[in-house]
Amino acid sequence: MQLKVKAEPPSGFTPRRSPVAEPPVVHMPERFGTLGLGRSDETAADAPRAFPWKLAAVAVGVAIIAAVVGRTYLPGRTAVSGEPGAPVESALATNPTPASPAVEDDSPIPAGRGRLVVVTQPPGIKVLLDRKPVGETPLSLDVTPGRRMLTFLTNGGEVIRSVRVGAGKTESVDIPVFSGWVAVFAPIVLSVAADGKNIGTTEDSRLMLPPGKHQLTLSNRELGYTSTQEVEIEPGEIRSVNVDPRGTVNLNAVPWAEVWLDGQKLGDTPLAATPVSLGLREFVFKNSQFGERKVTTTIKASDNAPVAVDFTK
Repeated sequence: MQLKVKAEPPSGFTPRRSPVAEPPVVHMPERFGTLGLGRSDETAADAPRAFPWKLAAVAVGVAIIAAVVGRTYLPGRTAVSGEPGAPVESALATNPTPASPAVEDDSPIPAGRGRLVVVTQPPGIKVLLDRKPVGETPLSLDVTPGRRMLTFLTNGGEVIRSVRVGAGKTESVDIPVFSGWVAVFAPIVLSVAADGKNIGTTEDSRLMLPPGKHQLTLSNRELGYTSTQEVEIEPGEIRSVNVDPRGTVNLNAVPWAEVWLDGQKLGDTPLAATPVSLGLREFVFKNSQFGERKVTTTIKASDNAPVAVDFTK
């Protein structure tokens, strides 16, 4: 006897929902459409995974930052420009003094003329030719042949140069016009004037002058002394001048005496018109019978000072 079970539920029957969640539907690739479930799972496990590019990029960035920071603070390392502690370049290295620009003039020299090329260090110095303005250096001038006078006007004064220009020829003049100094040494204080302009005294260690020849006037009013001396100043150099202003003195003693000055014997009296340095001087008169006497007097340039001693008084 066979029993037939009717698969359809009776009318009005509602099946109870299972508390267990249904498994997710797995969509298999078409190439596995005829394969079983076990084959699908195994193949899915064997499928290659996507490479995590974003994570790798982050890791590389972190590594680069760590390398830069570590290099910056590495012990014993000298910082380069732009980093903390980097050495500062000197202004001279970063902004070197420009050289005087060259004058390029390849044009023919006019007939009956000569060419004068003038360059100074530094450039931009005003120039007079025979006391007439002709511009600023560097210059190229076509001038009448012969001896010409160039005057360079600087902050420290004038620099004068004489130059001979030949017909049809080019004469080049390259002159440094930055200042030099003069130092005047004397046993007394003297006022110093250069080319008629007062620039200081001998108490100054050095006095600034533009390069070139200058007429120095050395004077001391109280002692009546004035003298002149020519000096040539080279750019950047110190020129030393030594002077020993002197006057004359008449020395006498009764009955007689040796006369000494600054530890040196001048001679035996009478001594006429004996040259000695200006200023306050102390003379020592020595006599073997009467001993010695000291006389102090001021020697001036304009006087032939009489200095005498009478041992009998």
